[in-house]
Formats: sequence, C-alpha cells, structure tokens
Amino acid sequence: MTVVGWLEGLIQPDDLINQLTFIMDANQTYLVSERLEREERNQTQGRPGERKKREEQERKRRKEEEVQQQRLAEERRRRNLQEEKERNLECLPPEPSPDDPESVKIILKLPNDSRVQR
Repeated sequence: MTVVGWLEGLIQPDDLINQLTFIMDANQTYLVSERLEREERNQTQGRPGERKKREEQERKRRKEEEVQQQRLAEERRRRNLQEEKERNLECLPPEPSPDDPESVKIILKLPNDSRVQR
C-alpha cells in the first residue's frame, strides 16, 4: 500500500471531493496498474480458502497416485512370483508313480503348519 495524497485539518465536503478527485486523476496510471496486478494475483493465487482447497486436492491426488503405484507394484510382484513358480514347475521332472520302487516319499511341514507331500 502506498500513500498517494495527504489531507489534514478540517475540510469542507466539496473541497475534500475535489482534492480526492485531483489525487486520483494524478495517480490514475499507477492505480490502474496496481488494480491489474491485484487481479492477476487473485487469479493466479486465488483466495486463501481456494488455494488451501487446491493444495488439499493436490495432496489427495498425489496420495491416490502413490497408492495406485503401490497397488501396481504389488500386482507386478505377484505376477512375477506366479510366473517364477510356473517356470520352476516346468523345470521339475514329472512325479514318479507311487508304486515305483525307486521313488521316495517326502513330507515337508511349512511354516504355516501345512504339509506338502511329494
């Protein structure tokens, strides 16, 4: 804010209006440029509430993108794990028949208390 005129003492209403009009006319170009700058600032920055709302929306959007990326990464990891399991199964020889004299029966107990028999 800048002081563009100074009035002191008792002034008649007509004189006040004349002096204010003169001051405004003398500083018209400055006033117009300041008004334009203020409008530009308001348009770019918005009102404080709107800016806060936009920032909150931006944070929310970033968080959603992050969650989506995590989901995609988890899905890719699962898919890769499944593909690796399938490749490993293809490398295993076929199971021998139960009555084959050369076969051995193996039972594995897994950490989740389930048993795998081969």
